[in-house]
This record gives sequence, structure tokens and C-alpha cells, in this order.
Amino acid sequence: MAINSTLLRYGAKDHYFRAVLCRMCHDVQDGSNSLHKYEEQFPAFADSREYKLLQVTYVNIIVKSYHLII
Repeated sequence: MAINSTLLRYGAKDHYFRAVLCRMCHDVQDGSNSLHKYEEQFPAFADSREYKLLQVTYVNIIVKSYHLII
């Protein structure tokens, strides 16, 4: 998917960020799968702050849930 317009690129990042965040709230693994799917659809998303925040959020959720089990 080629996004040439700057406004479309910004809108896509915002849309993907919100979509992954909503999915993570419902199911963490589904959110992670969506994150990777959106990265494939829009490679520039992987360089964004939003993407990095979602990655850190996912890792922290997994680590925290692991510590709750132990």
C-alpha cells in the first residue's frame, strides 16, 4: 500500500495506533498480531513513536502477566 500524501500517512499512523491499542485492550495477542500486520501494510509505521510505544506496552503487559502467574 503506497501512501503518498503526508496527511494520509499521519492519518494512517493514528488509525493503526488506535486500532492496535483497542485490540490490545481486548486481547493482547490479537493486538500484537495486528501490530505486525499493520507494519507489513505500512512499513513507515514501524519507524513511528506510536509503533514503539505499542511495542513497549505489549512487552510490559506480557512481563507483568508473567510475574502475576509466578
